[in-house]
Amino acid sequence: MNFIYSNKNEEDTDLDFEDEKSNLNVKIDTDIIAIADLGLWNGRKHGYKVIGNNLSSILRVWDSCDTIEIGVDKGNVVGIGYHHDGTNYITFRKFKEGITEKARDKVIEAIYNNSDNEESLIKRNTRSLAPEVNAIYGWRNCRG
Repeated sequence: MNFIYSNKNEEDTDLDFEDEKSNLNVKIDTDIIAIADLGLWNGRKHGYKVIGNNLSSILRVWDSCDTIEIGVDKGNVVGIGYHHDGTNYITFRKFKEGITEKARDKVIEAIYNNSDNEESLIKRNTRSLAPEVNAIYGWRNCRG
């Protein structure tokens, strides 16, 4: 994985975090969706959050985590957050340009209900954020 940010074993995490928020302060063409597999005190939960159209938003969803790692892995921007109840895994994608509200709602509903067609709807209606992130960090043709 090519890391965007990791505060694991870092001494200057606040400064590093602010630097990465600045690096990622780039508006993109559509909203970002965070697709989550959360480790909570009462078990694993599946969920999502639409976080706007600025890449720095991927750094703002980790409130409950003590340690986070965010990077590009296998063609997707992903994050892992560790906290006292467990581990959260989040994949960040952007909605396709021109997607209808109905199609967007179907994706959200499929994620919310952990439907069998969730993966196909996500692939059909969203795109990876890796090209935008790779451009910021100068990674060429990087798939993670």
